[in-house]
Amino acid sequence: MNIHTPEDQARIWLDTLRVIDDAGLLDTIIYVDLCNEYPLPFWAPYLRAEDLGPEPSKTEPRLIEWMRDSIAILRSHYPHLDYTFSFNSEFERWPDLDVSMLDVLEPHVWMATTDNDRFNERVGYHFEKFDPIGFDHLVKNGRAEYENNRAEYDRLLFEQIDRVADWSRATGLGLYTTECWSIVDYKDWPGLDWDWVLDLNARAVEYAASKGRWVGIATSNFCGPQFAGMWREVEWHQRLTTLIKSAPVDSDLSRTRTFRGSEPVNPTPSATVPTLGKDLRHDI
Repeated sequence: MNIHTPEDQARIWLDTLRVIDDAGLLDTIIYVDLCNEYPLPFWAPYLRAEDLGPEPSKTEPRLIEWMRDSIAILRSHYPHLDYTFSFNSEFERWPDLDVSMLDVLEPHVWMATTDNDRFNERVGYHFEKFDPIGFDHLVKNGRAEYENNRAEYDRLLFEQIDRVADWSRATGLGLYTTECWSIVDYKDWPGLDWDWVLDLNARAVEYAASKGRWVGIATSNFCGPQFAGMWREVEWHQRLTTLIKSAPVDSDLSRTRTFRGSEPVNPTPSATVPTLGKDLRHDI
């Protein structure tokens, strides 16, 4: 991988943005996520952060500097775009994390990964890459584990939602969640139970949407036609999409690009949020 510095990462994204710009499609970009679930080695091996452990902390100075330097280069070329790095852990440490270089926050939030992967550990799922045993355990044990401890897992998930909402309020940055709410992975095998996943995801969407801090909300990790068990639930999708589009958003978030469109940031914050039918906010 030919990424050795923040400048390298910025160069790759700059090349990508120029292709999009040349095609006249730059105004379709809501924001740019420079790295999925930063700084996990699976997604960011180029950081070469082995000395920081298997899951390096985002509070490490050199990892913060990497975010700041790479975004600064992109912003010098495309200042009207919003930039971020998505995260999936350490939300309880948000007061210690410098996100001043980010324009939006993108937390990936799941019940299954709260409290140090408690659910995954109990059902025997460990993100096995080339072995179906993890999915076998998830299908066999997942529903029963959740339903037998529903109050506990719901509490952990909703506390996590509250935590990232507080992070948004403290930083003034809007939230986009594109991977979420119940379990991280599932296989659309014949006869698979989807009802418990659908139920928890729906309640999580309702709860997150009520917080006024989300400007982009996904309904799950499985919102696509390849997951027939969820894709066929048309009324479920329509109800949640309507809820997402009609949910109130706090007025301080009106400066996010979702609401200001492709225009450069106005230095005077708007006191009102545009009519939802006319902005870019959507079910991701």
